[in-house]
Amino acid sequence: MNLEEKALNFFALLEENYYIKRNLSNIQNSLSDNITWIGTGINEVCSSLSDAIEALTAEVKEYSGTFTISDSDVNYVALSEDLCYLFGSLIVTPISSEIAEENLRFSVILKDAGDEMKVEHVHFSHPDLLQDEHSYFTPKSRLDNHCNLQERVDSRRRQLELLTKNIPGGAHECKDDAGLTLISMSDGFLSLVGYSREEINTLFDNKFINLIYPEDRASVIAAIQKSICNGDDDSEIEYRIYHKSGKPIWILDKCRYIKTDHCSSFYCILIEITDRKQEQEDLRLSLERYQVVINQTTDIIFEWDVLSDTLSFSNNFYKKFGYIAISKDISQKLVMSDNIHNTDIQSLTTIMRQCLAGIPFTETELRLKNNKNEYIWCKIRATTQFNNYKQPIKVIGIIVDINDDKKQKEKLLNQAQHDPLTGIYNKIAINSIIDSCIKDNSNGVNQAMFILDIDFFKNINDTYGHLTGDRVLSEVARALKNSTRSSDYIGRIGGDEFVVFLPEVISENAAVKKAEKILEQLNQLRPFKNEMNLTASIGIAMTSSSDDSFVNLYENADKALYAQKNNGRNGYTLYNENFHKNSSIQAFNIKNYTDDNFAENHVVDFGLAQYCFRTLFNADSFDSVISDLLEIIGRSFDVSRTYIYETLEDNKHTSMIYEWCNDGIEPQVNKLQNFDYDEDLGGFRDNFDKDGLFKWSLKDETNNNLEEVLSYQDIKSMLHCAIMYKEIFLGGIGFDECIHDDREWAKTQISTFKLTANVISTFFIQDRLNKKVEKLLNKV
Repeated sequence: MNLEEKALNFFALLEENYYIKRNLSNIQNSLSDNITWIGTGINEVCSSLSDAIEALTAEVKEYSGTFTISDSDVNYVALSEDLCYLFGSLIVTPISSEIAEENLRFSVILKDAGDEMKVEHVHFSHPDLLQDEHSYFTPKSRLDNHCNLQERVDSRRRQLELLTKNIPGGAHECKDDAGLTLISMSDGFLSLVGYSREEINTLFDNKFINLIYPEDRASVIAAIQKSICNGDDDSEIEYRIYHKSGKPIWILDKCRYIKTDHCSSFYCILIEITDRKQEQEDLRLSLERYQVVINQTTDIIFEWDVLSDTLSFSNNFYKKFGYIAISKDISQKLVMSDNIHNTDIQSLTTIMRQCLAGIPFTETELRLKNNKNEYIWCKIRATTQFNNYKQPIKVIGIIVDINDDKKQKEKLLNQAQHDPLTGIYNKIAINSIIDSCIKDNSNGVNQAMFILDIDFFKNINDTYGHLTGDRVLSEVARALKNSTRSSDYIGRIGGDEFVVFLPEVISENAAVKKAEKILEQLNQLRPFKNEMNLTASIGIAMTSSSDDSFVNLYENADKALYAQKNNGRNGYTLYNENFHKNSSIQAFNIKNYTDDNFAENHVVDFGLAQYCFRTLFNADSFDSVISDLLEIIGRSFDVSRTYIYETLEDNKHTSMIYEWCNDGIEPQVNKLQNFDYDEDLGGFRDNFDKDGLFKWSLKDETNNNLEEVLSYQDIKSMLHCAIMYKEIFLGGIGFDECIHDDREWAKTQISTFKLTANVISTFFIQDRLNKKVEKLLNKV
């Protein structure tokens, strides 16, 4: 092989190592110790081997990518037997779009060292692009313009680099090929994935497709191809890529497809969305759990969008009611809908106004119609959501079917309020109703109370037996119903005593006419074989502007009844301002009748105590029925609060354990815990009398500690009955009155309360003993 062939083969190998393979070690081995190297850069002048190696190392550090040689023209000139000169031109193109294509002129001096060739000198240069093709010089004006343009380009480039660095996430450019070969990567991109450029080149072969999580690669390629086919240069894709930590990260890829005459590539901005994806997954799971709960519950979820005035329901609404609910213009249409019971419209408008007024939580009970035209009792609980300005924007809530519970409670309350024999109100219920009617009579309309006593009823029982007596009582109750209006109230207050209350009557004369009608109805009854008719005595009392309380009205009617009995029975007597002048009992001692003899002249109502006994006796457990019983007792006595408290094991402290509160009364069960009888309540147990009763009202004096406790509960009066076991104070049952300052506990009420409390106490003690035995057995 001659020198020319050797030189040309060596130069071809040199081109391959330097541009295509970028093999620096082979290049360094080919350099002479006295090498001189002049490159295209301003400072790229080397006068020794060390200078050349340093320059090559810096060059590769700046750009480690490869080139393609698109044109090569090499000429040979022999200088001596072992020296030759090569010159010509090269066009090389880097794979990175960040590096410009090189249009080079070169000259190389090679020396034949026997078994190898050595490079003695290298010189690279660029043709002056500002110089005309047939000119030998560059015009100064053209150079100045070029410099100005270059400065502007450099400025824009720096701005672009700064913008790229400040973009959240990272940016990169990749080829439109199967591997999405990376052309350039920003520092933000490297920070995003955690790898260096060298690691990406080594570990992922400089291909972006290898960085993409395997399970997502197919969908990413499909999304890119679909976007290109649709002629859309811009696309957004979410997928996972590898991170150096070993965990994949979610990214949002905002990609633009650029196609030129020479090549096509993708310019991508990547934003990490791992946290957002996790939040979306958490939200998805939360919504899934929410949907599971909705599907499993019979309750109905609703959402009222206040701004659009629209209402949406869960599917349970249609399942429950059988029709599609109103969804638009709620504020206007809902209150006009016949799907809501007309007497409950006010409850609905109230809860809607409360939500719009900014009340965070509210609830109400109303009746909704189903597709069978039946009204179902429902409880509505609503929670208001607010915007940043504390303005209500949405109301979220549930609709709970309480129809069965409502009917059961009404049934239980009806049983507790009504006399089981006659079906009319019992004494406690009728007294409470009358008291409420009198107190609510703000317009001052005339009201009347009749107390009716069957004449010689004891003789009926003695002569015909108690079964006949019970039948007479039932027929009297039926006659009273037939003689009165549906708006009037009838009750049995004793063995053979009845009360009729007219909440609205025109005059005294109208009340008298009503009494005459009742007596006429009773006289028509023939309950006995000898056709003897039934007679009764009636005492009538009217309300007046100066004296309209239940106690006074009851006493006046009772006085009139007593007078009628003394005047021959079988008639009525009206209590009015001329009563004492005209009656035959002018010497009647009112104090003696209304004080100690009161309880003797009135029969205790055993119905409530009997009902409590039956309920507790048949119950599975004390806890399962006591809450309902407290409500029934509380409503029967018309008190604010009923509750049970027990003495703790140290025999010094007490805690409330059961409680029922009337409408609008604040519960205390969570507050009244672990109170010291002596230190906190001022020797509370000392207030009970020998019968185990403690009665208190505002006019009574008490110690400061107890007064403070009663004050913050807003108690006006109270009645307590002790729970005793072998002379040990185990706790008590209490009534609180928090509304009326003048509440008086009548002796019949106290007697009935004590009897009922004793029944509950017996079962309470048994329940506690059972639990202690069970606890001991568990220990054993």
